[in-house]
Amino acid sequence: MRAASRVAVGALALLGLVACAQPALRHYYTLTYPAAKASFEKPYPYTVRVKDLRIRPTYSGDQVVFRQDVHEIQYYKDRRWTERPQQMVSDLIRKHLRGSGLAQQVTERLRERPPDFVLEGEIEAIEELACDEDSSFAHLAMELRLVRFSDDVVVWRHSFDERRKVTGSKGRSIVRAMSGLLEEQMNLVVERLARQFEALSRGETPPVEQRASPTPAVKAGAGPAAAVQTGLAVPNPKSALNQHPQLLADDTPMSAGKGAIFLPALSDSDAEPAVAVYRDGELVGEGQAGRRVVVEPGLYRVRFGSGARAQQLSVEVSVEEGRVTAVEPSWAALAVRVVDDRFIPFRGAYELISAGDREEFGIGFGADEEQGEQLRIWVLEPGLYKVIQSGGTYRDRTNFATVFLEPGKLTRFVLVQDKESGDFRGAGVLAEEDEVGRVAGDWSSQAVVGGDFKLSNTDEAGVDGWNIDLGFYLDAMVRYLDEPHFFLTRLELEEGVLRTASSDRFEPTVDRLYLHSIYIYQLSRWFGPYARAGLETKILPRFKSFDAPTTLDVVDEAGNTVETLEDADLVKLGSPFSPLQVKEGLGGNLRLLRTLAFDLDVRVGVGARQYWANGERVYEPEGNRIKRVSDYQLEGFEGAVVGIARISRWVILGTELDGLVPFRQPENTVLTWRNQISLRLVSFASLNYQLNVTRDPNRRAGQMTVWEQLFQLRFSYGLL
Repeated sequence: MRAASRVAVGALALLGLVACAQPALRHYYTLTYPAAKASFEKPYPYTVRVKDLRIRPTYSGDQVVFRQDVHEIQYYKDRRWTERPQQMVSDLIRKHLRGSGLAQQVTERLRERPPDFVLEGEIEAIEELACDEDSSFAHLAMELRLVRFSDDVVVWRHSFDERRKVTGSKGRSIVRAMSGLLEEQMNLVVERLARQFEALSRGETPPVEQRASPTPAVKAGAGPAAAVQTGLAVPNPKSALNQHPQLLADDTPMSAGKGAIFLPALSDSDAEPAVAVYRDGELVGEGQAGRRVVVEPGLYRVRFGSGARAQQLSVEVSVEEGRVTAVEPSWAALAVRVVDDRFIPFRGAYELISAGDREEFGIGFGADEEQGEQLRIWVLEPGLYKVIQSGGTYRDRTNFATVFLEPGKLTRFVLVQDKESGDFRGAGVLAEEDEVGRVAGDWSSQAVVGGDFKLSNTDEAGVDGWNIDLGFYLDAMVRYLDEPHFFLTRLELEEGVLRTASSDRFEPTVDRLYLHSIYIYQLSRWFGPYARAGLETKILPRFKSFDAPTTLDVVDEAGNTVETLEDADLVKLGSPFSPLQVKEGLGGNLRLLRTLAFDLDVRVGVGARQYWANGERVYEPEGNRIKRVSDYQLEGFEGAVVGIARISRWVILGTELDGLVPFRQPENTVLTWRNQISLRLVSFASLNYQLNVTRDPNRRAGQMTVWEQLFQLRFSYGLL
């Protein structure tokens, strides 16, 4: 018993120690040093934009890196950065330059007026080197470049690879040492930049260095000087792009004696504009971003991107036999998803303008994703862009939105648009759907539920009481992706009721149940058959109330009176699941052309639509009557054509045709056809012509086919 007691006492003591023990602490570190002192009587009259530095993927996380061997990288679990290292270092560089008083203005983003210079660079190493138990070093390696904004030429370069031995607590000591190394180097940077600016202020031309890596993308129409000064991309065995998943998955054959060019796709390769390769001004090859373009060894100019040919981007590339020249992306990508106010994607039109120089990049269209269509991706220079209504101008105060594009990134932008008028209802950058939710193998799912409750008091015009507003929504999605198979089902439920102080009834304000499924089999890169089905209905009963009893006629679909309601103050217009709309479709999407001059997508298929009124009625105030809604069914051929033609360096044509031809009554064909030709007269002016054709036999009044034409001269020039 005594032994058992001792064991029990020991166990209790052990439990007490465990309970009192503190959990393992996680240490967070930040780079910092005292603010730089102003060392110039008057700042040099330049604006310098300091871009966020690039960083090797090894060091881009929040865990502190340490190495004991040149071939092995390790990460501390309990030692982390407070923010990404590249962000910390970039912010310190901006703070140092501002504090030094070197330049008139130091900015982070592109402003309305472009900067004189851009300071950019890479962090090549930020880590602890653990040589042995008693010897550790802080290691910081970077390269900085000053780029003249007007012609994208590197005019100054500074690189360093420094180590500093530390003692004491390694965590804090390592970070202090790194901070000290960065402060010393920034003092040198300010000193050497001052000499460069001083020479410029005296009218001297400092030595110009060609940019080596990464290679910038510049506008193809920037002129002969730009063609010489854009820098050169060369094969680099050490480049991380050699392990890019797109390059590793590419099976394009490269025969003996040849080399290849590789530009990474920032999205789906087939959705981005084509890549064209020129040698001595002659087209020698075409391909797509994300796949190799095989050519003979030599020097080439690669052109790609959106807009007219003169607006596209270009890089100069050197190709060696048996090697792939991978170009680091300094460009940006933009996907504009156009949806209606119920967040259903459709092929709405918009235009895109660069906010910096007011250049217009042409008309864009959304995609009817419920019919398997794919969004087209804009490939552009990084910077601020303005999305405007088709036919609008840069100075529009309504129907516009802005989006900032970062280099090397795809920005997903959502534009909420009225289907009928084209007016903008909202816009913004949203995260991808698959960034949230649950993932299990090839399946992913997401469900969001929410609601609101509003209670307000009214004392107006003799009405005294409370307003009650209730709302509820459910968004759910299930997706399966295992190429070539893709399946998506989306469920949306929105309900809202309102009871005002002057009423004793709750009236529906929002009532919608929507369910849609689509299956796509990507048979090849250029063809993907699809099958789809969906329904939409309402689940709350609906009524029409009158302030005073009234007499109403109830008429059928043809307008014949079938019933008269005497002294009616409340009339039922619809029951649950009234009406019920069902849509089905079967067809395929074809990517017929992806060249530098033409992009052409075609969708063909058969579709059916059923509308069951289920007792639905509508109130027509012009006749003070209630009309029954009839059922209908429609089957026919459906299709769409979306194309872009870059007719010359300065002319671009966009066209979009969508229609449905019924089997039984082809004379009831419904179609919309939108066209726009843009002629860039100069960089700050363009002449546009729009031709829109709409045919709808179901129009209640007016002609069946409507033609609209618009001639528009747009220009914008900065005076100061």
